[in-house]
Amino acid sequence: MAHLDNDQIILRLKQDDSSCLEDLVVAYKSYCVNGLKKKTKCSDEEAEDLFIDALLELRDKVLSDKLDHLLNAKSYIFGICYNKWLSAQRLKNKTIFTSIDAEGYYQQYLKDDSSLDLEDLEYKMQLLNITNRALGTIGEKCYKLIKYFYIEKRSMEDIANIMGFASADVAKTSKSRCFKKLVEKTKELEKL
Repeated sequence: MAHLDNDQIILRLKQDDSSCLEDLVVAYKSYCVNGLKKKTKCSDEEAEDLFIDALLELRDKVLSDKLDHLLNAKSYIFGICYNKWLSAQRLKNKTIFTSIDAEGYYQQYLKDDSSLDLEDLEYKMQLLNITNRALGTIGEKCYKLIKYFYIEKRSMEDIANIMGFASADVAKTSKSRCFKKLVEKTKELEKL
């Protein structure tokens, strides 16, 4: 394949040039598939599926004008692959958040991770998993407070009414204590 610079990739995708996807497969498949297998220990088939999904997502972002510039196509595509793998792992590893919309929360938390390096992403995922486990150890009252405030984005007044606190200030103080308890438990679990 003739070398494509990042602007040419964007231009060809905007023109819905299907041969651009073929060129990207030739240029980056080996790098992305081998990199995924090394980082995640996934199978060849899973890595190839993630790579193809990443190319389709790249094309869709360009066609819907959500992406109009690339600094490094190879790294960007690999980032999409890795984020898709992380998403699949989150779904497999759901524990305490079965009744909470954790997916929306995690998506917001991991939103810009394609620009981070892989060690940062792995650490962030490990920390989220540890925090998830810690949530199961802080008691039902604290769990609900944290869920209502951080996940459901409810106001302190609303939380006070739901949970029977005397005022929003009492709810806020309780939430702070619960959050401190969660942080301490997360730190304990992180050391294990």
